[in-house]
Amino acid sequence: MVAAVSKLSAPHQFTQRLADFGLVVDALVVPAAWTVIIAELLIGIALVLGWRGSLAAASGLIVLFIGVLTYGTLLGLDIDCGCFGPAVHIQLRTQLLVDFGLLAACGIILLTARRRTGSAPAAASSAAPTQHESR
Repeated sequence: MVAAVSKLSAPHQFTQRLADFGLVVDALVVPAAWTVIIAELLIGIALVLGWRGSLAAASGLIVLFIGVLTYGTLLGLDIDCGCFGPAVHIQLRTQLLVDFGLLAACGIILLTARRRTGSAPAAASSAAPTQHESR
């Protein structure tokens, strides 16, 4: 949520960071930027509320970010990632390490919860009810 809120303070700057990667055609950069911001905000809220599937959604978004950052790093782009809005300047390689750490944390939370309860935490499991829940 912090990343989304910081991007909301200057959405035009995040849009420019997204355009700098060259992955999205110009006509779709603004909608893509808003999609990322809204997804981050909704997933953050879902995580806070412990909604089923939110940890999986957050992990998926992090994997997407890792892909984009890897692409930028392989191209040798020398830009701020734009990940935390205009107030925080982080180079691509640094943010890539942060994202791998976040993904590892998601995995640890999932594994720890499964060991303790025998199932995934509510924020990590799918939206479909299990056989036990549907009875």
